[in-house]
Amino acid sequence: MELVTSLKNKELDLSSNINIRICDNCGEPQGKEIVLLGKVHIVPIMCKCKREQSENDRIRSEVIDKQTRLQQVFNNSLMTKEFKELTFKNWNHSIGNEQMFKVGMVYVNNFKNMKKDNLGLLIHGEPGNGKTFLSGCIANELLNRLIPVVCVSSIGLIDRIKRNFSKWGDSGTEQILNCLDNAELVIIDDLGTENDTSWSRAIMYQMIDSRYRKGKPLIITTNLSMENLKRRYDKDCEEGKERTYNRLLEMCTLIQNSMGSIRIDKAKEKTEVLKKLLK
Repeated sequence: MELVTSLKNKELDLSSNINIRICDNCGEPQGKEIVLLGKVHIVPIMCKCKREQSENDRIRSEVIDKQTRLQQVFNNSLMTKEFKELTFKNWNHSIGNEQMFKVGMVYVNNFKNMKKDNLGLLIHGEPGNGKTFLSGCIANELLNRLIPVVCVSSIGLIDRIKRNFSKWGDSGTEQILNCLDNAELVIIDDLGTENDTSWSRAIMYQMIDSRYRKGKPLIITTNLSMENLKRRYDKDCEEGKERTYNRLLEMCTLIQNSMGSIRIDKAKEKTEVLKKLLK
């Protein structure tokens, strides 16, 4: 009994003579004492700073892996070198719609809640009035915040699924839809420009419904009016049983960009410059 007490006292004495490093930032110890074979040893442990850094590195690695897989599958997406220039920083406030700018900023700054509530956007309006630019700004800002995003044209999406379907049938379609699960946000640009067939309509519904059921948000841009969108995508449905249109209304807030075509305005400006030069 006396020997055990002596050993315990010895261990306590040894422990009191060893200094454990304290983190200068969080104030937590970066080491821990353990007794092994009657001797006190210091083993390293992660303080709060290191734990947070390790978790951030893990999340970053997962995000990069997901984004890489998305890019490999959607190599014909809109996310080109030029696409990277579509940012809120590069927004031209002299010609861009200020309301659309605010909508985009609110969406990215509150994306955590948008994702939680499965809240997307359906942006419609005239061709060339900046809808693609806005969706690109949203995508790039979220990518900068390490949130996996895929932005693809409706033509590119249907084409990619069609190639997979021709090789592997329905399993090829499922592969693309499952890949989209890696994206926290999917942006489909120019909905309605793809071929209007019963197959493409069914695929588009399948993609939209998959996002809906998995609680993941979706942003759609389209030149179609809401009436034309409903007529196009639900022409195979009975009256009052519109599937695609109703799904979009459940998932997305309707945003009408009533601004005229920026492309046309720019073309007019260039025409005026040319006229002056000719004179």
